[in-house]
Amino acid sequence: LAAAEYGMGKVVAIGDKDFLVGGSRRFGAHDGFLPYGDNERLGLSIFEWVSTPSTEPADADSDGVPDTIDQCHNPGCKSVTSRGCPKDSDNDGVIDCDDRCPGESGSSSNYGCPTAAGDSDNDGVPDNQDQCYNPECNLVDSTGCPLNSDDDNLDDCKDQCPDQYGEQSNGCPLPDSDGDMVPDDQDQCYNPECSTVDVNGCPRDSDNDGVNDCADNCPNQAGAITNNGCPQQSTQFCAGTLLITFMVFLGGILVKRK
Repeated sequence: LAAAEYGMGKVVAIGDKDFLVGGSRRFGAHDGFLPYGDNERLGLSIFEWVSTPSTEPADADSDGVPDTIDQCHNPGCKSVTSRGCPKDSDNDGVIDCDDRCPGESGSSSNYGCPTAAGDSDNDGVPDNQDQCYNPECNLVDSTGCPLNSDDDNLDDCKDQCPDQYGEQSNGCPLPDSDGDMVPDDQDQCYNPECSTVDVNGCPRDSDNDGVNDCADNCPNQAGAITNNGCPQQSTQFCAGTLLITFMVFLGGILVKRK
């Protein structure tokens, strides 16, 4: 006879079997065992679960190659050989999984792609050698970086005086009308004919003789202005020289008398 049943309870797992403890209600011609009201029953049901083992071989790195023949554990790469090792189709040392150009031999520094021989900043240095991207400047060294010929912290492309060390923002030195290396705003003496000057731009006089070093023939010896800054040479006679001179003179007189 047909019957329908529903129930409620709690499944309790013990070992490899499950137990359902609870009550159920049955609709049909027969009552359940242990009668509990009209067409109701209390009981204990026992279930045993049967599972079918998987037939798929183990593949720890999920690369499609079973562990039994997989020689490389590489969970991040599925482009592999029959041995489970990453492919390198272009033989450039960069595996296909990391190679942005797997069909072209390239360099590891360029993600497996060929290194471009272009010159993106047009400075005459190929990109693969260029260490500075500076499209606005083509006065560069062998590494593609801007030249600074006068070492004044302003590169030659921006320096209006590239061959002169300058303090100004345009790379030029401060104005120096007399060319004595002392800027005009610090120069207290205008002397274009003399560059041997002190910090004030005035001519030096090392020996303090009143003749500046630029005009002094003896800058380290005090001398007379009339002698171009050199000491005067005085005439000196020694007694021996006078005696010889006198004897020669006397001898000449005696010869005449004879």
